[in-house]
Amino acid sequence: MAATPAIPPEFLELEPTPAVNIRRYETTSATVTLTPKSGRKYVLDEILADGPHYADIIVGTNTIMRVPLAKNDCKFTPKPGELGPSAGILNFLRKHVLNKFVAGTSTYPITIKFDSAPTLAEIYYYDIPEGESLGDEFEVAPTEYVYCGILTHSAAVSSSAKYAFDTIYVPTGFPELKSGTYLPSNTEFELKVLAFAAVASGSTEFTYLHLWLHGRELFHPEDHKGLSVKTSYNDLKFDVTKAIAFVMPKGAVYKPGYQIVVEADATYDGTNTLAAESAYCYLIGIMRRLGGGR
Repeated sequence: MAATPAIPPEFLELEPTPAVNIRRYETTSATVTLTPKSGRKYVLDEILADGPHYADIIVGTNTIMRVPLAKNDCKFTPKPGELGPSAGILNFLRKHVLNKFVAGTSTYPITIKFDSAPTLAEIYYYDIPEGESLGDEFEVAPTEYVYCGILTHSAAVSSSAKYAFDTIYVPTGFPELKSGTYLPSNTEFELKVLAFAAVASGSTEFTYLHLWLHGRELFHPEDHKGLSVKTSYNDLKFDVTKAIAFVMPKGAVYKPGYQIVVEADATYDGTNTLAAESAYCYLIGIMRRLGGGR
C-alpha cells in the first residue's frame, strides 16, 4: 500500500480567521444602547420587532435615520422568529435605497429608540475590530442619509372628499416634508420607495393617493386617478414577509424649493367616521444636504 503523500508546507500556513462575530440582543425595552469595548466596532445588521410603529437609530447623540416597523396593513420588518434577520427593514434599505451601514464605537455607541416598548425585539449586529469595515458606513453627521417621512392626515374623514397628508413624524432636525411644505434650500430629496398603511371604518376609507412633483402628478398624470390605497386593493401595501413593496426603478428627485403635495381621495359611507391620523403614507428615499451636514 502506497504511503500517504506529505502535505506541502505551504498548505499548512493557514490565514488567521477574521475576528468578526454576529451578535443578537433581545429586548422588551423602548430604548437600547449598544456600546462596544475599546478597539471594537458594532455594525448594525437588522432590527426585528413586534409592537412598535417605528424606531430611531442614533449614533452618539446624532439620529442617523428613522425606520418604520409596522402599521395597519404594512409590515416593514418581521417579528422575532417570523423570518430570518436578513429579511428585515435595514437589509431592504441597503438593497433598495442607500447601501450604507450604521456603525458605532465606544465613543459613539448605537442607540435604538422605539416609539413604544416592544412586545419583543431582536437587534442583530456585527462585532469587529474598530479599524475594519463591512462596507460603506454612515458618517456621524451625514450629508447623505436615508429619509423616511411618516405622513398622516390631521382631519377626520367625515365626508367623501380629498384630504391632505399634512402631519408628519420625523426626528427633530430632519426636514418636515409634509403636504404643503417646500424643500429647504440646499436640500434634495430622491423618493425611492412609497408605502401606505391603509385602514377603514365600516366602508369609510381612503381610495386613491396623489403625489405631485413640481406641478406634475407622479402617477396617472393624464387623468389624475392616482394610486389605489383601498384596504381591499392597496397598490402601496408593504409586507416584507411576502416580498411586497413599491420600489421606483428610478427615484423622483425633489429639488430645493419644490413643493411637497400628498393628498388622498376618501369615501364616506354616511355612518362611520375615520379618525384623524388613522392612515399613514411613507416617503422613503435619500436626503442630500447640498451645502453641508445636518
